[in-house]
Amino acid sequence: MSDFSLPLDKPSKPPVINIYCSSKETSLAEADKNFEKLKSILCLCLNTDRYLIYHLKPNQLFSDPWEHNTELLIVSSDCNEQEPNNVLSELIQKYLATGGKVLCFGASILHFDFVERKASAHNSSFTWSFTKMEYQGKVMMVPVIPDVSLTSSKLSLVPFNVLGKQENEPKLPLVISMSNFENGILVLSQAALDKDPTDFLSNKETFASLQSHNTLRFEVLQDLMSARLGLDSSAPQLPLLTSATLLSAEKNRKKELLHALSCKLHGSNLLIGASVSLQLVESRKDVMHPISAQCLPLVIQEKEDKDVQFQFFTPKEYWENLQTKSLGQLLLYVDVVSSTMPLLYPLITKDYPHAGLVAIAGRQTSGRGRGGNQWISPPGCAMFTLHVCLDAASVLGQAPAFLQHFCGLALVLSVRQLPGYEDINIEIKWSNDIVFNNCIKLGGVLVDSYTEEGKFHAFIGAGLNVSNHNPTMCINDLIKLENKMRILNEMDVLPELSKEKIISRTITTFEQIMAKFNSKGPGDFENLLYKYWIHRNINKFSLETENGKNIDVKVCGLDSQGHLSVIEEKEQKQISLNSLQYSMDVKQCLIFKKRT
Repeated sequence: MSDFSLPLDKPSKPPVINIYCSSKETSLAEADKNFEKLKSILCLCLNTDRYLIYHLKPNQLFSDPWEHNTELLIVSSDCNEQEPNNVLSELIQKYLATGGKVLCFGASILHFDFVERKASAHNSSFTWSFTKMEYQGKVMMVPVIPDVSLTSSKLSLVPFNVLGKQENEPKLPLVISMSNFENGILVLSQAALDKDPTDFLSNKETFASLQSHNTLRFEVLQDLMSARLGLDSSAPQLPLLTSATLLSAEKNRKKELLHALSCKLHGSNLLIGASVSLQLVESRKDVMHPISAQCLPLVIQEKEDKDVQFQFFTPKEYWENLQTKSLGQLLLYVDVVSSTMPLLYPLITKDYPHAGLVAIAGRQTSGRGRGGNQWISPPGCAMFTLHVCLDAASVLGQAPAFLQHFCGLALVLSVRQLPGYEDINIEIKWSNDIVFNNCIKLGGVLVDSYTEEGKFHAFIGAGLNVSNHNPTMCINDLIKLENKMRILNEMDVLPELSKEKIISRTITTFEQIMAKFNSKGPGDFENLLYKYWIHRNINKFSLETENGKNIDVKVCGLDSQGHLSVIEEKEQKQISLNSLQYSMDVKQCLIFKKRT
């Protein structure tokens, strides 16, 4: 028998990041909720394949040997109290003495000599204050713990580095790093970088300011984790790809499609696509692993399609909310895939052009946005690609730019036409963004297309943050905000929404919009679109022209081709702007040509 031992530089167990987020005023349920929120933030700053993230509870401080395998102890700003916690401070010092690492958001809980408390801290209830912090040349708005500072004269007795300081008070450090404190590493941040902007939704101006600096917040957190605390902040290993499954509520639809595709099959039941091919297999038992991004197994025979189960998707809820004649009635679902955009191409056949196919993913590893941008696609995000086939000579076939606007409007209406959800303030920004508060992006639309034998084939990709709270916000965050007002007004609270319901309602609404457009023209559609368009109020822009000069224009709507129509204010000349050539920056009030 060989003598097996672990390499000396490898831990016997995965290193742990322990999060402590309890206080005397915090219930167990609140502490659990605070932990989950902070954990979701850390997952965006760390290689989560390298670390386990645990909730360190008060009853574990002495009973469990938590410090032995702890790579980092994080003390949340939710712990801060009017009086320091002597017991916790002593434990932290002992842990640091073993070479431990501590990241503390807010020092009021700590009983250290260099933590100075103002007299008012002992007498007043806790309220957040907000200030601008300069961190390595970048300025950002941050919430701070009030009435506590790191300005004691005894701080000079401890080797430390100031990483962040108050912008207008440079002598007041907000983030400090001590690389040899009690033999360990201590990072103290009076800036509550662990708090999400959504924690301050009740103050519209404060929330907007914090949200506008949210990207910087993650950059600072990542710098603290990697450069100051020595953790691995590289991107985690991507999840393994999974097989796809072809589903339909009506067996005849699937049977007809498979029959029409039979003439396209190559050896081993392969449907060839430009970037992704599909290999038809009878059941999941026939799937060969590992799965390639270029050749995806497609399971075509399963138990009842309404009852099949997946990790990130509930078909039953999807079918219950789908009310279409054609679109979405044939569903290709996959838990983990590179992108849904290329999946439907191999399934398109002239013998069954109006199959109404949709591809839905639980998670994408390489989601694609407009202009080659990456779309972050975590679980909880509604992600789908819908195939639409039009006669190329039809009114809509001659003006396909309308399709992206149909989908954008359908995404908004999928929420705002639900009874009680009318005031969930999501709107549309040209050309394809679903936004909150005019600038916070929750979703978007991307359209690929080709024309063949008199048919225009459009592949409409859409993504909408439904229950994933990062990287920006999600629909359910807005529902929580609405529910706060409803509780104050003694109204029933609104249930959170699922991605299955959002997707099926979006496809249903899309089909209705398209049918009405084809029968009655663009009038009713445009009136409804403009109702949810941010350009009702944000309509004055500077337009970048061919000669490099900018001119003042006013957005006035869509033209007959579905392109953006603006009026040059000086000469009152109408200009049409194709979204394939132009982009819009609302914050800068600028419409500019895309760079290739």
